Amino acid sequence: MHSDLKFCIVKRDFCLSSLIYTQLVLFDPGVGAPSSEYRHPNMFKMAQKKITLLLLILPCMMCAFFLREICDYIFTGPERRSNPFLCLQDLYGDELYALSQDYPLPYGIRNAEYGLQVVLKNMLNCEIPKEVKYEKCIVVGSGSILKNKHLGPDIDAFDVVIRLNDAPLRGYEADVGKKTTFRLFYPESYPTTNIDYDPQTVGVIVLFKPMDIRWLINVLRKKTVNPRGFWKTPASRLFGSPSRIRILNPLILNKFNNKYLHYPQHEYKGQSVLFPTSGMIGIAMALHMCESVSIAGFHYDFHSNDYLHYYGYIRMSYVKEMFSHDIPAEQLILQRLKQSELISDLHELKKNI
Repeated sequence: MHSDLKFCIVKRDFCLSSLIYTQLVLFDPGVGAPSSEYRHPNMFKMAQKKITLLLLILPCMMCAFFLREICDYIFTGPERRSNPFLCLQDLYGDELYALSQDYPLPYGIRNAEYGLQVVLKNMLNCEIPKEVKYEKCIVVGSGSILKNKHLGPDIDAFDVVIRLNDAPLRGYEADVGKKTTFRLFYPESYPTTNIDYDPQTVGVIVLFKPMDIRWLINVLRKKTVNPRGFWKTPASRLFGSPSRIRILNPLILNKFNNKYLHYPQHEYKGQSVLFPTSGMIGIAMALHMCESVSIAGFHYDFHSNDYLHYYGYIRMSYVKEMFSHDIPAEQLILQRLKQSELISDLHELKKNI
């Protein structure tokens, strides 16, 4: 167990013990306020001692409460094992409503409330599928570090495998596996062929802009997709049942950004909005819903011009041209998450075996 976690738990338990002791001493009926039939001769001194003790213990009572919250948030995640997907009733919750006033997509829902109401009414499900066991999860990136590492069987052994965008499996199974529990995507990155489609996979859309909602409404209703407003022509249809589609709750991305990324959440004086990569979004989702989180395929060597992905022919130099992502900053955040033991890296674990 992480040393900071041990300290946090010990400190919390000490404070909770003090709290119980205080309740016994201060509020025990046997030593409490005397009845009208009997008054202890030293009642005033006893009251003074109780008040003094209360003043001494009160900070520890507060310490117990706050340390419990801090321990749970830092070391087990803000809402571990809870639903990361957006449901219709969430639109009327206080927390998401506050975001709707402050931030547009993807960090809030400002100017997107009506569209979300429409699309959520057209969606059949919004919960985690009951058959999914989400104790051990892995987020599989698309980095070329996966090449020739033969991690496929190790990846498939996880309870939940989260994949990103249109990353292919056919022909790469030995290195990346063939199991897919969730596949994160946005309209431009949804797979254009069903070659890797698994009917048990749940597609999770990340909404970056209002036209993403329009796209989702159209494909759910099987209507014509208007490509206007997209940087790349999006897919014209979904594979499989619409019941296997979910929307990632913007609250998850907002909280993850506030805690780790610290990206500007809206344009300010011409400053561009930075978006987390799909890999970081996958990690944010996994930390929200899983007991333990591992990653694979997230390492990039910026000093080489090797291939960026385990598939395709895009070179590492392409990363330097990205204006919407900060890959070097995300690599540092990954190190922080690993050092805090919030995530583990499958590549590093295999090296130590």
